[in-house]
Amino acid sequence: MELKIQIISILFSVTYGFLFGIFYNLSYSFLFKTLMRYRVLNNFLFSINVFLIYFIIMLKINNGDIRVLFLILLFTSFDLSIKLTKSLRKLVKCLKSKKK
Repeated sequence: MELKIQIISILFSVTYGFLFGIFYNLSYSFLFKTLMRYRVLNNFLFSINVFLIYFIIMLKINNGDIRVLFLILLFTSFDLSIKLTKSLRKLVKCLKSKKK
């Protein structure tokens, strides 16, 4: 694999992980505030759709050559964005409570 394609794939994996984390956190109320059977189904379908889109785009970028590094970067950036958005959500709640 060429270096240019690897760099594009790494940048895409990190960016997509952050976007996936933000979308997951935004849809948190929809995914986890419903009945248990719908919660599991919604979470499963949401995750499957996001990863299928990731693999389709990676297929277009580097002909489907998925490396472990790309997946590690995807999950790491997903985890970091979840932690960041959770801390931002707490900060906003704190600021809202101080205004009242």
